Amino acid sequence: MTDDELRSTLREWQAPPAPNTLRERVLPRKKSWLAWWGSGEIRIPVPVAVAMLCLLIFGAYRIAKPPEPATLTDFEHVTKFNPRIVRTIHETP
Repeated sequence: MTDDELRSTLREWQAPPAPNTLRERVLPRKKSWLAWWGSGEIRIPVPVAVAMLCLLIFGAYRIAKPPEPATLTDFEHVTKFNPRIVRTIHETP
């Protein structure tokens, strides 16, 4: 078979129709939102997952550790009080 004969044969050839079940095999049916909450997944990159895990651990640590109580043992009374007005360059006196 020459190249010209092959080209003419390929021009006339038509692909067979796709089977009806192809769509179901390639594109699965969509699940309802309720079913997705039970078995769904969200794909995220590993660095994002690690960063989110670190933030979660840090947040849990901050919540679990109570803040230190404030004490007045180091409190000193004000003996000399000299107030002064500090203006910005945008204010007029």
